[in-house]
Amino acid sequence: MRSFTAGRFLGGQGRELPLRNPQRFSLYVAPKPFYLQYTSLMSYLGKTVAFEPLLDDLQRAARRAGFSTRTLCEAGGYPLLAFSRTSSPGSKSVYLSAGIHGDEPAGPLALLELLETDLPSDVTWHICPALNPTGCKAGERFSAAGADLNRDYLSLKQPEVRAHVEWLGDQDLFDLALFLHEDWEANGFYLYELNPSRTEFSAARPMIQAAGRHCPIEKAPHVDQNPVHGGIIIPTEQDLRRTDWPEALYVFTHHNRLNYTLESPSSYALHTRVEALRDAVLAGVAAVNLRP
Repeated sequence: MRSFTAGRFLGGQGRELPLRNPQRFSLYVAPKPFYLQYTSLMSYLGKTVAFEPLLDDLQRAARRAGFSTRTLCEAGGYPLLAFSRTSSPGSKSVYLSAGIHGDEPAGPLALLELLETDLPSDVTWHICPALNPTGCKAGERFSAAGADLNRDYLSLKQPEVRAHVEWLGDQDLFDLALFLHEDWEANGFYLYELNPSRTEFSAARPMIQAAGRHCPIEKAPHVDQNPVHGGIIIPTEQDLRRTDWPEALYVFTHHNRLNYTLESPSSYALHTRVEALRDAVLAGVAAVNLRP
């Protein structure tokens, strides 16, 4: 597999990271050394991406892949972007999002990989690659206003969330929604499944199997008090009644009935997290695309 030297964008020592595209991140220059030393495999490896070149590459890749681009709003001088590409009538519609927590860089980078290499043409796509521009720029979970945007989808207090919700309202229902995240406390990959019809159909297992080719699957019996079974968490009724709605719960309530929050373990190398998320997305889309 082709590789690239990541030192210029990681802000640390160069290393070879195997990814499909040999041009990967060649223009990235970290504005400051976010994280100079990785002394342990279990160190948190977030806060690593130079946001401006990543944003430029995302827009460039989307244009080359035939996506239209819409700026939903601006935050701190950076655009909150949505990419869309339609397919033939009757095709499945898939929504992907990442970057709502700015210290979780694997999600936006996985979307960049997908835009440049792998997105099937027989699917209608809607992609929001960096929902928290100021957080992504700073490498922080919260926005510049100090808000966790992924807890604001019921109160709708933050302008980024309001703009996103307005855009969502313009879209048709999604057949599948995937939200790309990282968990710095996890020892393996896992996902949350919101799917009232999971006894009839579920894309969870194919995505877990795809991610498992790159990193371990979470073996802890619980994550945040939620039972984990083979890397899969089924939210409870109490979870659905929470008042600090995450994006996934808003989308599930208003725009689709099949969605998954994918959590890659931040304790693993960045390229591992990117590959796990990328291949989990492809596996989930393939499973839904085969569904009648």
